[in-house]
Amino acid sequence: LDNMVVFLKDHPKMRFMWCEIAFFELWWSAQNDSTKTLVKKFVSTGQLEIASGSWVMTDEATPFFPSTVDNIIEGQQFIYNELGKSFSRHGFLDFLV
Repeated sequence: LDNMVVFLKDHPKMRFMWCEIAFFELWWSAQNDSTKTLVKKFVSTGQLEIASGSWVMTDEATPFFPSTVDNIIEGQQFIYNELGKSFSRHGFLDFLV
């Protein structure tokens, strides 16, 4: 993700997509305020797209429904609290919640 910040800053027409928030949070917690501000700008302009926004990728083959929902909520809460972004829907490859 360090390289993503440098690349998006140097190439404003390029986009980057990220899925799992658990790994993003590990990286995010080690960043300084200027990097966090830049990443928030990327999110608001659409240069950085958070796909799914789940804490981790959901197992769609044998999911336990409450665990799936908790996984989505945990990731979405982090995105909203840290990046100021909210989602109106959540998509999977197999179905839409």
